[in-house]
Amino acid sequence: MSKQVILHLTAVLHGGAGQYTLNIHQNMIRDGYDSYVCANGEQLLLPSCQTIAIPHKRPSLVTRLKRYFIRRTIAHSGGVSMKYAPYNLFEHLDLCDPQEVLKAMPQKPTHIMVHWVSGYANAKYVRTLQELTGAKVYYWMIDEACLSGGCHYPWDCEGYKTGCENCPMTESSFVKSAIRKNFLHKLHYVSKDAEVVLPTDMDRIRLEQSMIWKGHKWHKMLEIVNEEMFSPSNDIAALKKEFNLPLDKKLVLFGSSFLDEERKGMRVLIKALQKIDRSGVVCVVVGSQDKLDIKLPNIRLGRVDIPTLAKLYRVADIFVCPSLEDSGPQMINQSIMSGTPVVAFAMGVALDIVKTGETGYLAKWNDAEDLAKGIDYLLDVPQKEFAKMRVYCRTLALQQYSREVQNQMINSLLA
Repeated sequence: MSKQVILHLTAVLHGGAGQYTLNIHQNMIRDGYDSYVCANGEQLLLPSCQTIAIPHKRPSLVTRLKRYFIRRTIAHSGGVSMKYAPYNLFEHLDLCDPQEVLKAMPQKPTHIMVHWVSGYANAKYVRTLQELTGAKVYYWMIDEACLSGGCHYPWDCEGYKTGCENCPMTESSFVKSAIRKNFLHKLHYVSKDAEVVLPTDMDRIRLEQSMIWKGHKWHKMLEIVNEEMFSPSNDIAALKKEFNLPLDKKLVLFGSSFLDEERKGMRVLIKALQKIDRSGVVCVVVGSQDKLDIKLPNIRLGRVDIPTLAKLYRVADIFVCPSLEDSGPQMINQSIMSGTPVVAFAMGVALDIVKTGETGYLAKWNDAEDLAKGIDYLLDVPQKEFAKMRVYCRTLALQQYSREVQNQMINSLLA
């Protein structure tokens, strides 16, 4: 059998979405696949990890004018609601030429993996690549952009089921029309044999209800994290000293870039923490440097790199994730792999791996009081039981989303 050649398409190489793609790419290389990553149509990562530039033409004048007019209309009509993460408003416009990446590749791909491609590769681009190469296509649901005409998270909107005809994230009839065109573009160009790799049951349910993807084959694969980097520690005292954290306090870890991003639920978490008034507890905050209106003492560390974050999971007693709409977030996977129980709302990957009394506490969705109850519950778990909970977190993570588990599933996909 000839060697499998994998082409990953992604708009970004940074952040959670970019790191997710790179993790899969690197694991495939370790397993002997010829894996390439095309980033935003402009650069190509080779199996050797070398990066080469792709001769990249600008979109046509007509496309640029259409994109400009959509942006201008959005700006003059009151904008679009960021609640829905509207990063995919130009799906029906051809922004890149699929021939460019094929000319740059040393080999013809046998499989095409579509990751976070908003603003880069639309469904027509992918379909053209498939027809030119005969490759098998898999869409990886890093979020739910592939379901709709413009948003990455639908909340309670069910437009993805019927055609995105009256999008709630804008008041502009022109922008609503563009979103409808995006949806119809996907409906027309997504090939019937394209398959989906999805990370959560919540994504699966929405996929099966979507007008575009109903009837397509799907594969569930929880998002992998590096089990060597994200691992428990036998010397928490030393880690506390490294970060100048109190040795005699329980630590509640949480993080977000912005307090006001509704999807991440930080305002709900603050309401929950305002209900907690107890001694012996300190909050450790990564990301946002904003002052927190809570009674509990808190230490704000600002932005941290991945190795530092891994250490903070180890040192924390609890990780709290207040996200309200998410296909992850990856931080839940990371914390549980590190042996640290999680308090989270019933959404995203929390529905799959946060089990009350076993790996943490699954709170009622968007309920600050129940989130506070979950934090109190874990803080009060006796030490011996809590130690068992930490061990079970690690065991479950290794069983469900270790590198070995992902490799087995990828090998099955590519067989």
